[in-house]
Amino acid sequence: MTGDPNGKDFRPHVDSPEGIAALQMLIDTLPFAPQNVTQYGFAENVDGFSTGKIAQMIFWATIAGPIFDKEKSLVADKTGTAVVPAAPGQKHRSILGGWGVGIPKNADPAKKAAAWRALTWLTSKKTNAYEVSKYQVSASRKSTFEDPDLVNRFPYLPASAQAITDAEVMTTAYIPEVFELNAALCVEFNKALIGGQDAKAACAAVQTQWEAILRKGGHLI
Repeated sequence: MTGDPNGKDFRPHVDSPEGIAALQMLIDTLPFAPQNVTQYGFAENVDGFSTGKIAQMIFWATIAGPIFDKEKSLVADKTGTAVVPAAPGQKHRSILGGWGVGIPKNADPAKKAAAWRALTWLTSKKTNAYEVSKYQVSASRKSTFEDPDLVNRFPYLPASAQAITDAEVMTTAYIPEVFELNAALCVEFNKALIGGQDAKAACAAVQTQWEAILRKGGHLI
C-alpha cells in the first residue's frame, strides 16, 4: 500500500511484481506441503507440525507455542525457532497485532477500582510468566521474554521478542474495511492455490476488488 490510510490516495499494489512473486512462492511450495493444506486452520497447522507432518512453518507463537509442550507434541525437543526469513538485502518482517485490555470511559465508577486491580493482576510479571508456562502463549512483558527458566523451556521466546520489536502494523488494518479486503484476497489467492488461476490473474483480481472497496470507503479517488 502507498498513500495515507485516512486520505484519498490509499492505493494497493497487489498486482506488482513483488505481489505476484509472493503468491507464486506459495504456489511453488505446495508440493512440499500436506495434501489438504489449503483447507487448514490454526489447529491443523499446529497438529501437523506437532506430529512431524510439517517440517517448517511461519506461525504466531501464541497459537503454535504448544509445539514445545512435551505432553502434546512429538517434536518438542527437536524444534528450533527464528524470526521470519528474509531475502538478501531485505529485513525480517512480521505483522504486529494482538489484544488489549482497558477500562471503558462509561464504566460504573463504583467498579473502576476493582477493574484496575484486575488489570494490574492480569499484566503482572507473575501472571504473565504463568500464562507462558501453562499455555505457551506469547509474553506481554519484556522480563518474561528474557526469563532464563522460561527461555530454557520455551526457546521460541527470544525469536518472538525480536519479531515483536521489529514488527509493523499491517497498513490496511488502519481502516474499517480491512476484513473485507482480507476476504477478497483469501478467495482469489485460494483459487490460485487450488489451480483455478495463476498468480498474475489472482493478483489482478484482488487489485481490482481492493480498488473498488477503497473507493467505496472514500480512501481512494
